[in-house]
Amino acid sequence: NEAMVSRLLSGVEPGSANTGSYSDARRRLPRELVQELARSVARQMGTRTPAQWRWRERHIKLVDGTTILMPDTPGNQELYPQHGSQKAGAGFPIARLVGVISLAHGALLDVAMGPYKGKGTGEHALFRELLKCFAKGDIMLADSYYASYFLIAALMGMGVDFVFEQHGARHTDFRTGEKLGRRDHLVQWVRPARP
Repeated sequence: NEAMVSRLLSGVEPGSANTGSYSDARRRLPRELVQELARSVARQMGTRTPAQWRWRERHIKLVDGTTILMPDTPGNQELYPQHGSQKAGAGFPIARLVGVISLAHGALLDVAMGPYKGKGTGEHALFRELLKCFAKGDIMLADSYYASYFLIAALMGMGVDFVFEQHGARHTDFRTGEKLGRRDHLVQWVRPARP
């Protein structure tokens, strides 16, 4: 509306406040095209990012997940079922997103999207699609949800360092392992039988 007022004050035709045409055009854009454009912008920003914007010349990449409500269409209901607690036909489809963001320039490097529920649709499963965003020497920054044995093993195998908050269900006994300092120690994790 501010833009319309500005145009009117300048003596220019204000245009329409109806965003229907824009919404229709946006709906017709293929998701893959939007994703590739975002990746392309992030790559270009990465090549133009000054070295001092990195931490000790290393790339720090933030990983996080979220959910979004989708437009209530039959196609979306099929691909992205609504939450189980919602009455059929009375809710919106829910999609899960996991993204990787460069802390050096703030661009979204890549995103994985899947249904909110069902086998293989959790944040870890979606994140595995994004491991290609990481290179040896990178640092992954994420919340405690990502602090799992198998993910840590995969990152170590790639030469990627990581910073996670400890999962709340895990108890730390600082009397064990090699003491490095106050509330700091080196321990060895035993591989669990299953993820």
